[in-house]
Amino acid sequence: MPLKLFRMKWLRKKAYRLVDRFRKTDAAGVFKEISESQWWPKDKLDDFQFRLLEELLIHCKNNVPYYTELFQSIGFDPEKSFQLEDLQRIPILNKETIRSNYERLKAKNFNEYIPRTKQSGGSTGRPLNYIVDFRSHSYLAANNMWVWNAGSDYALGDRFITVAHGSLLPRNNTFKNRIYFLLQNSLLITSYHLNDRRLRKAIRRINRSSALFLYGYSSTIFMIARFAKAKNYPIKSSIRAICSTSDMLYPNQRALIEEVFGVTVYDSYGCPEGGIISFECDRHDGYHLNQDSAFVEIDSPDDKGFGKIISTPLYNYAFPMLRYDTGDVGKISEEVCSCGRSLPKISELGGRIRDFVILNDGRYIHGAFFNHFKPFYSNDWIDEYQIIQKDYDRLVIKISTRREPTDEDKNIIIKELQKGLLPDLKIEFDLGGVEYTSGGKFRLIISEVKTKWE
Repeated sequence: MPLKLFRMKWLRKKAYRLVDRFRKTDAAGVFKEISESQWWPKDKLDDFQFRLLEELLIHCKNNVPYYTELFQSIGFDPEKSFQLEDLQRIPILNKETIRSNYERLKAKNFNEYIPRTKQSGGSTGRPLNYIVDFRSHSYLAANNMWVWNAGSDYALGDRFITVAHGSLLPRNNTFKNRIYFLLQNSLLITSYHLNDRRLRKAIRRINRSSALFLYGYSSTIFMIARFAKAKNYPIKSSIRAICSTSDMLYPNQRALIEEVFGVTVYDSYGCPEGGIISFECDRHDGYHLNQDSAFVEIDSPDDKGFGKIISTPLYNYAFPMLRYDTGDVGKISEEVCSCGRSLPKISELGGRIRDFVILNDGRYIHGAFFNHFKPFYSNDWIDEYQIIQKDYDRLVIKISTRREPTDEDKNIIIKELQKGLLPDLKIEFDLGGVEYTSGGKFRLIISEVKTKWE
């Protein structure tokens, strides 16, 4: 390596230490730890995770009022005896329980752990306030870098572009936050209020940047790629790989992003309040779970193994959340990946619980059905589409149009959906365009009915 390049990388690593001081974390140190532990054999990983879980439960019994009382009521004492199956005795923790017991979930020695308040993105309509401490926050930050490294060979200090806002970034882009991104060697492109002018500007910034990686919302990166292709606005950048996150990455989105950018997409799944950030490796065969960070279970699985993703963050001693309901659905595989990592995998993600269409006959229709629904693609009038389920027998299809559809255009979709789903399904059209959240996220399916998991 040339001396000049070596000095630059050394300086960037030093700059990241300043990021840690600024953020009150030790992400650089944890990054080194998990970069090594991901290659441990399975029995060593399992033993290490069990010990972390046991220590957390003992802490909860002795220091967290909510759990002290709960453990007494169910006759559970982790100091006397603990097996993994004992965890099932602890009720699943949901957002309402956290809101109702917010103060009682704080450890008695709360301030010793350098706590800070966070807020979930509120994709279910109501954000959740929760607390992370020094160690858990360090793991969340390190896991992000670990995701980039495992999929795309990121090294601490490499320049990257962040395409996001809201849940991934500070609420306001103040001078302090601009320094924060500068020290990380990151260029920020926000996903708020995107239009043609801002999309062109985003592409120009990507093309002019020397960044090696691009990280951000799957739906926003897809929007940039789709705009670039539609407007014949080429992307010629130094980007080596793209790391998508935060909302579901659908197969058609991945294909278009990779076509336009000419690089591989590595998707990740995260639930920061649940301590989970998982990632695709270069095999693209599920999402590796970091056993150092969280203990993950699948609750009430169906006959295919899909169920609610339940997570216990292992390092949040200031505000423990045992068996937290993430609101997501997935399936876990213990099969060892061909990459050599012994980490378990979320083999399939179903998205948010409300990212399914639920039929009167009891079937749950995953969003992938609509992604591969031919009438949405074999026409010249649909630009984007979105499914809103109003009732078990009623769907509203929101469409951004390229032209005014004929009655026949709409009837083709109605007939094919009724044939593929149920013949008496009521289908309506809203041609006012699809909806993105204020933070630039897109949800393919928005269900207003309850699932069996709720």
